[in-house]
Amino acid sequence: MKTNRASAISMDSSGPEDAGVVSASDRQFGLHLRALRKERRLSLQMVAERAGLSISLISQIERGLTSPSLRSMRLLAAAVEVPIERLFLQSKEPDEAERDFIVRPPSRRVLPLEHRGMLLEMICPVGKGELQTFIANISPGGGSGPEMDTHQGEEAGIILAGEFALWLGNSHYLLREGDSFRYPASMPHRYANPGQTMTRVHFTITPPFYSYKLWTSEEA
Repeated sequence: MKTNRASAISMDSSGPEDAGVVSASDRQFGLHLRALRKERRLSLQMVAERAGLSISLISQIERGLTSPSLRSMRLLAAAVEVPIERLFLQSKEPDEAERDFIVRPPSRRVLPLEHRGMLLEMICPVGKGELQTFIANISPGGGSGPEMDTHQGEEAGIILAGEFALWLGNSHYLLREGDSFRYPASMPHRYANPGQTMTRVHFTITPPFYSYKLWTSEEA
């Protein structure tokens, strides 16, 4: 196990689940997912079979009773045949002259996953680039979910604030502000915030994780 400013931990956090409580953002996400499913005339069972997820989990997500893990979100997007980018929300359209190259804070696309204790901010423009960058804002106890995920490409990042628990295969690491990382995304991985304050992580992923290209590959 590598120990360069990273110490081993044994925390097992799946995120702050609060079954039965509907948050506004999770409700909005669930309604959006349900609309996409209905638009394509797919039943819950059909989506469950395509995604390899349970009908009950998908039903809970559509009703806003839970947030999907990042792995489940990728599988659901593939099942309803949309890029994961379609699941992000945007409060302000970017300036037409800038949209291909510049992203200003009011125009960031966000994905609030309240039951996972996370809010993702996409900080790169929409397009067909070779990489994507985003900031993960992770509340204490929140994270990517209990499942280890794998997909194509590489992931790298730097901890901007707080503590960051990272699972890579059978190894567990605790990183703090200023620490950075890189790993092949084919290695089973997940992450969480084991601390008492908000964690912010700047991620770079290649090829783009939230795109059509990746989830239509064999890895999806």
